[in-house]
Amino acid sequence: MNAINNPKFKIHLFFFNTKNLITSFKESALIFGARPMKVSALKQTWFLILLIILANMFWGLISIFVVPIFRDHPYSVLVIVFIRFIFGGLIMFTIVVSMIGVHWVRTKRKLPQTTSFFQTGWEDIKHYLLSRNKLFLNVPRLVYIFILAFFGVTLNVSTYFVGMNQLPLVFMLLGAPGGFIILASAYNVVKGKEKLSLFKAIYIFLMILSLILVALAQQKVGTMDPTMVGITALFLNIISVFIYYVYVGRDSYTREETILKKPRTGNYRLMRTMTKLALFMLFGAISAIAIVPVCAILPFKYLNNLASGFIAEFGFFFSGAYLGQLIFLIIACTVLPNLFVFLASMWWDSESAFTFEAWTSILNLIDPITGITTSVIAGLETVDIVFLSLTLIVLTVAILLRFVHERESKINVLIYLKIKQGFLKEALQFLIGLKEIRKFFYITGKADVAIKATFGSVREFYAFLSHVALRKHIKIKYDLISFVEKIVTE
Repeated sequence: MNAINNPKFKIHLFFFNTKNLITSFKESALIFGARPMKVSALKQTWFLILLIILANMFWGLISIFVVPIFRDHPYSVLVIVFIRFIFGGLIMFTIVVSMIGVHWVRTKRKLPQTTSFFQTGWEDIKHYLLSRNKLFLNVPRLVYIFILAFFGVTLNVSTYFVGMNQLPLVFMLLGAPGGFIILASAYNVVKGKEKLSLFKAIYIFLMILSLILVALAQQKVGTMDPTMVGITALFLNIISVFIYYVYVGRDSYTREETILKKPRTGNYRLMRTMTKLALFMLFGAISAIAIVPVCAILPFKYLNNLASGFIAEFGFFFSGAYLGQLIFLIIACTVLPNLFVFLASMWWDSESAFTFEAWTSILNLIDPITGITTSVIAGLETVDIVFLSLTLIVLTVAILLRFVHERESKINVLIYLKIKQGFLKEALQFLIGLKEIRKFFYITGKADVAIKATFGSVREFYAFLSHVALRKHIKIKYDLISFVEKIVTE
């Protein structure tokens, strides 16, 4: 029954012999005298939301430190990408190695691991890195992380920096995330992950309106006209972020991993995530070097200049030039925000009315709001204040509307499953990989497992039921209590 130790599981034993089978999952724990668990302040929802807000604010400060560099060294894009992520990755890697070292010391001293947070060693990490990812063409895990790094770091950040150079700054700061939000929203509607409601249509309209307003804000008093290189960089940035968005969550757990044998208090999930993040940054820096010869060979003058700029200015930046800006980029705009987001993801209460993904999508607009505001205050861009103010108001309304949309469009589901005798472990292994499931409950009586799940549309819900029903050893118990209801935020 090692699968039950997964963080999604809570063991509750209760029987189906009363009229009200289950009135509340919290009440079921009290049947056996369980005491309410005090939640650490660091894991409370308000604090995790604060981490997400801070992460987006830090990302929004990138422009005020890189734009002055690019104005003096316009072809240093690949150098900045390399320096930012090679040192960011090394910092994350150092943290991982330190935690492995603590585990090794405890093991050598034969201290009890069951009471320790540091329960993950090198063998656990090696199992993860050498495994294959079944959710991504069954390729080796390292290949999967490298592909993510290419699109999520090298192509994404490089095109973002090029856009800052070749487009009006405020338009790039809003155009990149705004274009991605529109594309991702259309993709989710087509895939059935979200329904095209009135709120969703208005939300997309507001994003388009904000892009128009920010273009007018720059056009009236701006000093820079868009270039074809900048427009191309903007579209490539939107596409690269979209590809990263689609595949970043497709990181399956394998039988070789020991996560199912770890208590919930251990650090395996943290170590797995930080290892992936460290390699993600390091691979992104390495691929930035790898594309230098490609840029040199292709018959495009701007790419040729980027390649020659990397070679010519590599030593210049390592000589200490712009040391303060680079340190800020590495620490405040790379390590800290990524760490904040991943910690919030790890500590998020899966039974919260709002999912981590929902809050992240709502608060992502803080990034361009911060970036536009600080860039104008720092004098990096001249814009019409009236149009800029209207843009910020529209973005704020979009955040509130997104909150309403997430609150109203989600479907909360409680499903009872009967597992064929002898297949319980296999069934739990299968269910663990379904991202829609928020919590598992192992029960007895007419059903063996109760699951709580959240869906963005009825279509997505029915697709989930069909996917589960195809498993011959799992039977959905439709004869129990009604299991579909709209989420009502308390």
